[in-house]
Amino acid sequence: MRTVFLGDSITGGFIELERHGIINLGVIGHRTLEIIERLTEVKSLHPERLFLMVGVNDVLTNNHIGFTDFPIATESTYEFIVHYLANNLSTTDIYLLSVLPVRSLNIIHPSDEKKINQDIDRLNQQIEKLAKQYGFNYINLNSDFKDTHGSLKQAFTTDGIHLSQQGYQFYYEKIKKLL
Repeated sequence: MRTVFLGDSITGGFIELERHGIINLGVIGHRTLEIIERLTEVKSLHPERLFLMVGVNDVLTNNHIGFTDFPIATESTYEFIVHYLANNLSTTDIYLLSVLPVRSLNIIHPSDEKKINQDIDRLNQQIEKLAKQYGFNYINLNSDFKDTHGSLKQAFTTDGIHLSQQGYQFYYEKIKKLL
């Protein structure tokens, strides 16, 4: 069964996928805008299952962290992606994965952490709504990755955004039954 994971560096760093013969299309720095540019590539692969996790870089861009260009209308771009997938991969089982929380370490300043995680929570609500609207599967990993303060668990991250080995192991345990 041809399975594709599409997303940003969090997906790209998920090396366990390749051991299972899964096509990993995670690219560092990608946001919903870059995912839109890659949709024809995804379509050409004719996946039987597609897992999509994207959005943290959009939230960071919109909070002026790490990216210097203009804000992204993430709700619109994410909906465009989902609409495209529904119309072009109608026989594919599609899984929309929640965006993971962040933690103030190397990249996120402590004063920004709460707002960014609130923005991520709002985006995840929209992703869940789109999944229901289009009949896709929604996988809420966000709550499982949060500590008691609503931040990414410290053991699960290397820099506050990207996952540690333990974070990827936890991620794999959460989705392995779907692979």
